This record gives sequence, structure tokens and C-alpha cells, in this order.
Amino acid sequence: MLPFSEDEHLVFTSTDGLFLYSDQRLQPFETELDEFWASSQPFMGESIYEKYFAIGTQLGGLIIIDQQGKLIQRIDKAMGLPEGDIWDLLLDREGNLWVATWSGIAQIMLHTPFTEIDERHGLETKGVNHIGRGKNTTYVATNFAIYEKPDSRPWQSFGDNKPFRKVPNSEDGASIFLVDGEDLISASTAGITWIKEKRKTNLYSGESLWTGTMLEGSEKAVFSSYEGHLHLVEKKNGVWKSVKTLEGFSNQIDYIMEQEDGSLWVVDNNAGVFRLVLSKEKDEILLIKQYDKDDGLPSTVGIGVLWLDESFELTTSQGILSYQKSSDRFEPNDGLNKALDYSEINSGSEFTERYTFVSGELGIGLLVADEQGTQFQNTPFQRIEELSFRDVIPFNRELWLRGDYIIHFDPDLPYPKDQIYHAFIRQAIEISKDDSLL
Repeated sequence: MLPFSEDEHLVFTSTDGLFLYSDQRLQPFETELDEFWASSQPFMGESIYEKYFAIGTQLGGLIIIDQQGKLIQRIDKAMGLPEGDIWDLLLDREGNLWVATWSGIAQIMLHTPFTEIDERHGLETKGVNHIGRGKNTTYVATNFAIYEKPDSRPWQSFGDNKPFRKVPNSEDGASIFLVDGEDLISASTAGITWIKEKRKTNLYSGESLWTGTMLEGSEKAVFSSYEGHLHLVEKKNGVWKSVKTLEGFSNQIDYIMEQEDGSLWVVDNNAGVFRLVLSKEKDEILLIKQYDKDDGLPSTVGIGVLWLDESFELTTSQGILSYQKSSDRFEPNDGLNKALDYSEINSGSEFTERYTFVSGELGIGLLVADEQGTQFQNTPFQRIEELSFRDVIPFNRELWLRGDYIIHFDPDLPYPKDQIYHAFIRQAIEISKDDSLL
């Protein structure tokens, strides 16, 4: 039995579900899991922040519900909880939940801003290539398929209901995809494909595609291939078609992005940095400029992109360089370099007006901007420093880290931002042979 409100208590029964006790009367507490309780046998519980209730069961793992009886999360063996009956629960001073089961003790970090997304969420994460947003939907591209999660679909997996499901006719997988309304344009080793309303149309085949971008102010998109060519597709009268290969450029690229003036920045870790000026119709390349040491770059190799909303920044062996349009060259970004102690940066991306994620010599963390300037903050990323990731994707004030699996970071969740996480050593000491260690 747990306190539920000022004059109510939540009562658990092993066969009849949950009840509210008040004024010496019991009345059923309806939840989304009323049929589940009989088979799982609730045993005990713990209140969390006076808003949620963790319910330990004998056969169904740990269930967390809110005061309205809505399922918040189910944590069981598939989520890493030791199997067996749950005997005890304890909420510690850091807001984490300790669970004692028949086969072991587990700590559940409830207030962490990280979510690990993998097969448990319906997502085959081997070969994750791209993450993006469409209309109220999150998409993930892998080597095997494209997956989708509408915002209306809950994050919690329960039984066969998973947050992510395969997009029909996406079995070729994708290196990247672009979203235009209800249209999904995917690029892969098989070519370029248009998917809409479960219908698949092949637009192009012949070269393996790697990255791409929509062209603003037009219903056109351009994709780059491993062979170094740029392929243009266009939507006319509601139908996407392959148009042509843009002639004049033949370098493999890692990044492509459009500037406000309609020109394209093209960056490759080995080939260097290029700016492509397109025609008004965006179907021809009029000018190609490659930037080198004369334009402020320390080298044409080993260059990455720091994705900022209002400027074009490069990550180099000599720190962060900012593009100056007036002089058409790159200059050191003294503010960001000072915040990073002039250390080397590999990659990064801005995802709110205040936060920019960076990875480099100092580790992984956030550049936090405030009235006093910009500071580097390592917390709370010490928890995932051992993980390898290949890309960062920002959207919706949140951050997605793409690697062997996906890490989702929500900066709005509460966590201690002013100090690193401390490790407490907890020991069970046997005082006498009659003492229980649990």
C-alpha cells in the first residue's frame, strides 16, 4: 500500500489488481493494464516524485504508471532487469530507483536525459545511417529498411507494440532520405527511390548514393554518389522524377548543405571544401571554388562541419574556423575556440539557441551559451563517453547520436548540470550470521 493523495492510498492485490482506499472503503483503480495485473501479480510499490508509481510484480517485471492509471513504462528482463520476483523497491536521494529481485539488484536511472534506442523499440540498429523528421514523424534509415515513429505513437514498448515500425517497401534500406510532406525520397546503394502511401517508385539506379539535400525555393533535391557525381531529382505535378546529373563536379563528399544565396557547400574529409554556385533554376553548376591554405584552411584534409544555424563553421586540426562572406575566406572562431581551450574538434551540431554538441580532444559535451559567453560543459556526457558514434542529428530541441545504436538526449529533462555525476560505493556488511544482507 502507498500514499496516493492526501486522503487516499493505493492498494496492490496479487489477483484482483489495484484499489484506492479512502474513508475505510476500497474502490477499484482503473488503469490501462487491468487485464495485465491478474497474470503479473502486483506485489509492492514505490512512489516517484508524488506523480508516478512504480509497481513491482512477481511475474511481469516493473510497471510505472501515473496518477491517471496511464502506463508510463514497463521494465522487465528484455530491458535489462534481473529476472524473478520483485521483492523490494527504493527511491534514492538522486532520484534513481533500486530494484531487489529474486536473482539480483538493479539500479534504474530515472532522471537520466539519455534514452538508448535499439531492437527493444522495434528498430534494427545495425547499420544506422540517417535520422530525420517528417510531418509529425521521426524516421530512421538503416542498411536494411527505413523505420518510422509517428509522434502520436508512445515510446513505451509493450508486447508486440513497438514505437518504431518499418516503412512499407523500404527493404532496400537507405544511406539518407529526404522528406517532402508525405513524400519520402530515399537514396541507397540501389539508387534513388520515391515512397508514398506504401507505393514505391524507382527514380534512378546506376550509382551508389551517399548524402543529399533539398533545394530551398524549388521542388528539387540533389544526391551525391560514391563515384563523386551529383544527381538531381524534381517534383512536377505531384510526381517525383530523375532529371539529370549535374556536370562539372566529380568528387566524393561527406556533407552537402545549401546556403541562403542558393549556393552549395560541399565538404569531404579527404577532398576538401568546395562552394558550388547553381543557376537560377538550380539545374546547372555555374561556378566551383575549392578552398585551400590561401583561404584560411590549415589543410584540405581532415575537415569536418560544425552545424550552426546562422553561420558556416569547419572543424580542423587548428580548431574551429568560421566562414566570412565579406572576404570569402575562413577565420578562427575565437569565442568557440577559447571555450574549448583551443583543442581539436572532430564534429558537432547546434540543436538549440543555447546548446551546441561537440566531440573532440576534450571529450564529448555541450557548448553552453549565456550572458557571460560560451562555456564547455562535459556533464552529463561522461556516462556515454565510452560509446562510439558517427554522427549527431539535431531537431525538436533534442539531439540524436548515431552509432552502433541510437542515443537520444533531451536537455529539458532534469539532471545536475553544475557538477559531474558522483559514484557512490554501496556495500552490504554482515554483522552477524543471523543478519540478512538484503
